[in-house]
This record gives sequence, C-alpha cells and structure tokens, in this order.
Amino acid sequence: MSFIYNSKDFHWTITWSSNNSSNQSLFDEELRSRWQQAMDSGHFRFDLSEVVTRIIPGKRNYIAQLNTKRGTQRRHPQAMSSVSQPFNDELFNFTKIKPQEILFEIKSQQSQDLSVKSQENGYNCKRVQNAQNLVIINVSPFEFGSILIVPDVGRCQPQIVTEDMLKLGLEMVLLSSHRGFRVGFNSLCALASVNHQHMHGYYCEHNFYIDTADVSILGKGCYELVNTPVRGFVFQLFNSSIEEITKKMYTVLSYCLSKEIAHNVIFTRGLVIDGNPTPDDQLTIRAVIYPRKSVFGVPQSKIASDANCCEEQPFNAAMTELSGHLPIKTVAQYESLTEDQVDKILSEVTLDQAQFDSLKQAVLGIL
Repeated sequence: MSFIYNSKDFHWTITWSSNNSSNQSLFDEELRSRWQQAMDSGHFRFDLSEVVTRIIPGKRNYIAQLNTKRGTQRRHPQAMSSVSQPFNDELFNFTKIKPQEILFEIKSQQSQDLSVKSQENGYNCKRVQNAQNLVIINVSPFEFGSILIVPDVGRCQPQIVTEDMLKLGLEMVLLSSHRGFRVGFNSLCALASVNHQHMHGYYCEHNFYIDTADVSILGKGCYELVNTPVRGFVFQLFNSSIEEITKKMYTVLSYCLSKEIAHNVIFTRGLVIDGNPTPDDQLTIRAVIYPRKSVFGVPQSKIASDANCCEEQPFNAAMTELSGHLPIKTVAQYESLTEDQVDKILSEVTLDQAQFDSLKQAVLGIL
C-alpha cells in the first residue's frame, strides 16, 4: 500500500489543543489504524499495556515512562566506531524485516509524477523508479505509533542524513494534525542501533520542554538553546520554507559529519520563537539539532556510582531523551528519578561549552 501526498495535505496551523483523536488527518488515520492492526496481530516484540507515565516535578516537566520490556526485549544494538561508518550488508538491516512489519510506502505526489515521467520518456533512472520510502513498525515500541521511516530502503544507505531524508521527516510532521506526532534521527555514535538510514516517528500526548525552550538568535535563521542542560541549534518553519529549513539543517549536519561530531535531530511542534504559550496560539515546527559526545562500541547502561562499583543508568540519551521524553527501565528509577538527575545525565552527553562555541563559529560561517 502506498500513501501518496501533496502540499494540500499539510497541516500548517496547529494549536496547543490539536491532539483530538476525532479530528485526525488522513495520514494519522492510516498510520494509527495500521499500527494498531499490527499490534493486535502480534507483530511487535511486546505491547505497551504495562507502560505508565509520570511528569517529573520541576520547571522542565520531564516525561518519565516506565517501559521495562523495552529495556530487556529490544533488538541488541550494533557496535559503532565512527559517525561515517559504512553500511554492512552482513549485519541486520531493514531489507531483512518481515513483510508484516511494513505499514505502507510513503511518497510525495511530486516524486510519483517524476517517476511516471521518467518511465514515459524512457529514462533508465533506477534512482527515481525504485526509490521506496517505507514506514515500518518499531518492533520494540516506546510509545503509541512508534515507527521507523526508512528512505529509499533498497539503496542500503548508512545512517547518515541526506537533504531528502530531512525533507521527508519534516513533511511527515506536517501531514499529521496531532501536535504530539514527532520525527527524529540518531546518528551513528549517537545511539543509532542499526546502521541503515532511518528516522523514528511516534505520538506522545505530553509537551516536551524543548517545545517551548528558550533560545537566542545566532543569525541566518539559526538559533541556539539557552537555559537547558543540552546545547543545540534550533530552526523554525515559521517565516521559512520546507526547502530553506532542510537545506540549512543539512549544511550544519554535513559539517558535523565531516568533523565526526555525533548528533541527534528532532522535528516537533513548538512555540513560535518569541511567541507566548497560550492555548489559542499557532504552533510552528521546531527542528532541533543536538551535537553531542560520541558513544563508541555498543551503548552501555552502566554509570560509575563510586570508586568500586557501577549502577544501572535510568536511560541512554538519544533524540527522545534529549528532548525531554524518558523511557525508563526499572520501577525504582522510574519512581525516584528527579529533574536534577536528568539534567546531570543530559549535560554529560552534550558538547562542552568550548566545543560548542567552536562549532557555532563554524556553522555561522557556512550558513
């Protein structure tokens, strides 16, 4: 099944209250119904019936979700040695999934028309004709609608961003009328568990602190996070365009790749920069890039608690956690985790101030 869309399907105007299940977009209806069918048919490693949520007291309202099964039953992550590590066909990749894990193919009407035109004109354009962007279930879900978006699956591209991939991720958020639908990306050495190009998507009914986080302007449509435990760049769709924002993001991320700087990315509906968070306010899409310290090998969940032993870390910080949504592995940690503890974990993975300042200067020089 193919889901074909055009710009008329985009939901540009979303408010804080736009999460009503009775007012779903065509995209939401298709995704949510097919995802639920896959869950009912037993195609996931576990269900979400035991997942519980609490908002951690504090100014950031971190969202803690107890998901013990994901901590024990998810696919074992691959070892990563470089942000630009080549694709390895011998390892697990998304050409090896079961057919039942595929929800649908997604494509824009523009790409569909281009494919038809290339065939009518007799072009031998394998790149266009065989491009297949798959939306598949995340077999180890952390929220309702937890999916993986695999662009051009047959090309077997490594987990490296492309401008086309960023455009697809942003457009998928626009296709949803639910303000809690988010799409994100984890690079290699930034907790991507599979070295095959993909993004994550899912619904969450709660606000992320990043949706309203303070920013300061750097210039050229680029902002930086302030008063947060993580450092990052922010772009907004307001007063911009899909092409402009994805081009700027790709420029920044390509530079990070060239310097072996690991990174996480999220597209989320958020407050228009310089706006006020009232229920009637129109939201924009905030695109946040988190350059961060690399994690080499297989991600570990142990942290030093004193000189002689280690303890289990509540979570590993990837794009969801850096944005304020925290899948927690154990009941004790879920019940006891505080905002100060979360801040400390997040601050330890972000670039230090000197590294980020150097990156800022480089980014302003290339945008």
